[in-house]
Amino acid sequence: MYMLYCQQQQQQQQQQQQQQQQQQQQQQQQQQQQQQQQQQQQQQQQQQQQQQQQQQQQQQQQQQQQQQQQQQQQQQQQQQHQCVFVPNMSISIDI
Repeated sequence: MYMLYCQQQQQQQQQQQQQQQQQQQQQQQQQQQQQQQQQQQQQQQQQQQQQQQQQQQQQQQQQQQQQQQQQQQQQQQQQQHQCVFVPNMSISIDI
């Protein structure tokens, strides 16, 4: 039973990784919307520069999320080593 308990913990971590990937996709969609705004506002050059700075900040956030995913994969490997088979039943032998 103890080995099954370790496997359940690993599955929970994998679900967290999928959630982070979805967040990255949302940020990419925001970048596309900003590019469309730049095409519409060709007359106002100062506003375009401000929008470009915002895009750079979003790219940095994506890199941080990728680093968090790598850390979670390392934790999964450590848990596999920590799993120790512990028998629940004690066997008594009558002589």
